[in-house]
Amino acid sequence: MNQVPIRIALADDSDLMLAGAKATLENEPGYQVVGCASLLADLLACMDAWNPQVVILSEWLYDTDILGAVEQILARQADIAILVLGALTDGLLIQELLTKGVKGYLYRADALCPHLPLAVASVLRGKVFLSPTASAEYLTSRHSPEPKPLLDKTALAVLKRLAQGQTISQIALALHIPRRQVYSIRARLRRRFHADTNEHLISRAVAEGFAWLPNG
Repeated sequence: MNQVPIRIALADDSDLMLAGAKATLENEPGYQVVGCASLLADLLACMDAWNPQVVILSEWLYDTDILGAVEQILARQADIAILVLGALTDGLLIQELLTKGVKGYLYRADALCPHLPLAVASVLRGKVFLSPTASAEYLTSRHSPEPKPLLDKTALAVLKRLAQGQTISQIALALHIPRRQVYSIRARLRRRFHADTNEHLISRAVAEGFAWLPNG
């Protein structure tokens, strides 16, 4: 009897990475790539059509940030296994992703061919997978003598809206919280990202994968 293949969806803003990941996975028996996307909307449509067991995506799609993408993917299909194939080695971002429900992180500079199939096999068994560089950065951030706090849902929402150019008043109205709370959250965000201005905060957050610029 032929084994039913594991259905995998891929999402990345790089056609080259999509092609490489697809070729690597389909070279392994039992894996089927059911769709490739560069936009979150296209990825969600692929999920609706194919009901994949695994999604592999980068930190940057063309229309969203990685944390927002993870939230929407899990809202669509709570039992799906998400792997991030990224170019960042920020240990705190990896912590945030694992907290949000991501099952693994592969750093692109780590060898793709041996690690990607192994990562898929690991998360399907319910195990978290970190490639060597990602694992080292994650452990360093976890054991830092001055660990940075994880960002709660409200802080992430404020950060996202700041990146969209919204004012304090607009953010307070949209999130139904007092303006003084938004000011307080912005101050904490600036301390977290070592930023003196909104522009500096947003640029640091984008560089570390926590936010996305609509015109970026």
